[in-house]
Amino acid sequence: MDSHSALRVLVVDDNERVRHGIADILKDDFQVCEAEDGVEAVEMVRYLKPDVVLLDLSMPVMGGGAAAQVIRAVSPATRIVFISVDDSPHIASLVKSTGADGFISKNCGAATFRETIDIMVRRSAA
Repeated sequence: MDSHSALRVLVVDDNERVRHGIADILKDDFQVCEAEDGVEAVEMVRYLKPDVVLLDLSMPVMGGGAAAQVIRAVSPATRIVFISVDDSPHIASLVKSTGADGFISKNCGAATFRETIDIMVRRSAA
């Protein structure tokens, strides 16, 4: 583990394979926690105060957009990054309207996930 090992990333996705896959990509560099929907994510954010939340947009119970707004209110310092297979232009407006900090396509590679988390961590430390 490197110097990021104390930094916590919460991966939120209703698809267990996707969630575990992203966690596997990040586990060597960060403390990784997982949640399967927006409601569970909000509760975990209240308790764990992660540095970054990777938040799927399409989930049952509470979707990513609604969860982002609650997470922003509960933990303003937590960085929120949407993850989705949909990388259409409307995502940028959703990022802005919910107070999220960015977006990563689920179609990107492992290096892009790690690089984006590094950027979000540096922003939160600044």
